[in-house]
Amino acid sequence: MQMNKIILIFSLLLIIIRAFSIAELTTADSKFENQIYFDDFQKTEPADFTKLDKQTKCYISYDHNFIYLHWEASIDKNFQKGNFTSRERQPESDYLSCEIITQNDFAYGFKFFPYKNKIDYVRKKDLSIEVSWNSKYSYESVFSDSLWIVDAKIPVNNFRFNGNSEQIWKIILNRYEKYSDATYSYPALSTNMGKSYFQNAQEILIKDKLARNLNIFIRPYLINNFNLQDSNSNDFDYGADFSLDPTASTKLKLSYNPDFSDVPLDTVTDIYNLKYPNSLTENRYFFIQDFNVFNATNDLFYSRRIMQPQYAIKFNGNWENFSFGLLSSKDTKITDTYATSDSTSFTYTTNDDDLYNIIAFKPKNDTFSSEITLLSRSNSDNEYHNEVFHIKPVWEFASGNSVWLKSNLSYLSNSSNSKQGYNNAIGYNLDSHKNSLAINYEQTSKDYRAQMGLVYETNIETFKLDFTHRASFNKFKLRKIYSNFTFCSENSLDEHKNINRFISSSITSSTNYNFAVSLNSTIKDEFYINKFYDQYIVTISGIWYNYGWFVPDFRFSKLKALVYSEEKCFDMYWLQGAISSEINKFTSIRITSDHIQYLNTEEYGFDDDYWLVNIDTDLAFSENFSCSAGIRLDTYNEEETIGSFINFQWKLLKHYSITSGYKSSPVQSSDKNNQTIFIKNELLF
Repeated sequence: MQMNKIILIFSLLLIIIRAFSIAELTTADSKFENQIYFDDFQKTEPADFTKLDKQTKCYISYDHNFIYLHWEASIDKNFQKGNFTSRERQPESDYLSCEIITQNDFAYGFKFFPYKNKIDYVRKKDLSIEVSWNSKYSYESVFSDSLWIVDAKIPVNNFRFNGNSEQIWKIILNRYEKYSDATYSYPALSTNMGKSYFQNAQEILIKDKLARNLNIFIRPYLINNFNLQDSNSNDFDYGADFSLDPTASTKLKLSYNPDFSDVPLDTVTDIYNLKYPNSLTENRYFFIQDFNVFNATNDLFYSRRIMQPQYAIKFNGNWENFSFGLLSSKDTKITDTYATSDSTSFTYTTNDDDLYNIIAFKPKNDTFSSEITLLSRSNSDNEYHNEVFHIKPVWEFASGNSVWLKSNLSYLSNSSNSKQGYNNAIGYNLDSHKNSLAINYEQTSKDYRAQMGLVYETNIETFKLDFTHRASFNKFKLRKIYSNFTFCSENSLDEHKNINRFISSSITSSTNYNFAVSLNSTIKDEFYINKFYDQYIVTISGIWYNYGWFVPDFRFSKLKALVYSEEKCFDMYWLQGAISSEINKFTSIRITSDHIQYLNTEEYGFDDDYWLVNIDTDLAFSENFSCSAGIRLDTYNEEETIGSFINFQWKLLKHYSITSGYKSSPVQSSDKNNQTIFIKNELLF
C-alpha cells in the first residue's frame, strides 16, 4: 500500500598565461565597446591550449554596488540547453562562468546557464569548491540559433575584501561546451596547476571605493509536524536563522533551534559488513557553510554527532594574512523507551545534550601557513569533558613542493579517570600540472581521544604513499588518462606488528566519444581477532555522458571480502548502476542501485543477496517554486525497508516562503519508521 502511494506521487511528478598587465575596470555607465573585454579563450580541459573556434567575449564593468558581466557567445547546432533545476543542481548543459579572487587563495565562483539556473560557490585554497555558499547574484540569458547573450550582476557586498579605496582583484573566465566536454578559459588556467591557478589569474584594478553593508539576514520560522502513526501527535515548533557581516572580512551566523525537516533523506548504502560505524555525508545547511576556516576534518570534528542542536553560532573572518573561526553548539537530549518481553519498559538516553566548541586560527602567507585549533566537547551532567589541541604548520619550500607537521594533543576527563594522548604526523606533498605525490607517517597513542570526531583506531602507526599522474591527449581519440597508485601500512605501536596493509592502483581514461572507463584493483592483508585475512577487489566502471537526457553509469566489482560476523572471507559480486536523465526543461531524475551477492554461503546465516536503490527527482519551474522527491529502498534480511520524501518550496511574496512535505524515514537494519508531514512558514528579511 505504501509503495503504491509512492509510485502514485512519482507518476504525478514525472595553462598557464601570466597576466603582466592589470586591467582597469570602467564604471557601468560606459558603453560596452568602451569597457574592458576578454576574448582569448584557450582549451584547458583537456589541456591542449588550442584557441576556442567560437567567438566569445566577456565585457566587465562595475559600480559601487555591483560587478557587471556581459557575455556574447557564438553557438551552433551542438549547443546544449539542459533543463531548469533548483539552485545548486548542475544541469547537463553548456555554461559560462567566472571566478573573482578578492584574496590570495580564495575565490568566488558564478555559473551562467541557458535557462538561468543558479550555481555559486567559493573555491578554497586546496582548489576544492563549496557550493553551499549563496550570494544574491542575478542574470538574464537569451539565445538564438547562432548567438547566446548573458547579462549578469554580482553584488560586491557578498565578497570579503580589505575595504581599501583601491582594490586589485583577479578574475578567471570559463566557457564549457557539453557536447565536446571541453572547458576553455581566460587566462589559460586549470585547477590541475595547483597554486599557480590563483597566482596567474588576470589582475583587475578597481579604483573607486566599493559599497559595504552589514548584509543582515533574518529568517524566523514556524513549523507543524504531524506524525501519521499517532493521530494525536501534532508538534508545533519555532526557531530562527540570523546572519550579518560586521566587516568586509567577517561573518556571524546564529541559528536557534534549527529545523532540518526539508533536508533530503540520506541515501541508503551498504552498511552491513563494516568494521567501524558508517559515517554520513553532512547535508544540513548550517554545517556545510564556512567550515573551511575551522581546519576540522572528520577525524577532529564530525558534525553529524550533533543530532539536533538547540542552537549553533559561528563567527569567522578571512584576511590576507590570517583567518579565524569560532563555533559553539549545544545538542538536545533525546530519550527512547524499550519494551521488554514481560511487558515492562525502561527509558534510556540515545543522545546527550553535549556542548561543542571550536576556536580556530590560521596565519598564512605565500609560502607558509599554520592551522591552530582548539576543540572541546563536554557534558556537565556526566562530569565529562574532552579537549583536543590541533596544530599543523605547512611550508611550501619550492613551487608545488611542501612539507608539513601535525600534532593533535587530547585530554579526556570523566567521573572515573582521565587520559592524555596524542596523534602526530609528518608529510611531504608534491603538486604539479601532471603529477601529485603525498607521503606521510602518523602515530596515534593508545589513550588518544577526539570525541568530537571519528577516531576508530588508536595505538597504531601508519605509513601512506599516494601518487597520481595526469596525462592529456589530442590524438588517438583519447582525451585524458589519470593513473593512481596507493600504498598504506598500519602497525601496532606496542608490538610493531602489521595489522593492516593494502596496495591499490587505478587508471581512468576518457575519450572524444564522451565515454570514460576506469579499472581499479586493491589487495589487502588485514589482521582481525588474532588472524590475518587476505582480500582483494577488482572493479571496472564506466560512464557515457553524450546526452544530457540520458547519462548511464555502471560499476562492477569482484571481491574477496572478510565478513566480520563470521570471521571468514567470501567471494562476492557487487554491481552498481546509475542513470541520470533530464526529462524536460523543468524535470530531472537520478536513479542509483547496488546489488550485493556473496558466494558459497549456504551454511551461514547472514543475508548474502540484497539490493539498495535510491531515486531522486527534481522539478523546478522557477526560482520561486520547486519540488524535490526521493525513494530509498533496502532489501537486506529479505525485508523491504522503504523510505520516501517529497518537499515543495514556494516563495509566495518577497519576504515570505512556505515549505511543505512528507517524509518516511526508516532506519537501516531497524524496524523503526517515522512518517511525518510538515509545514514550514518562513519570513525572509
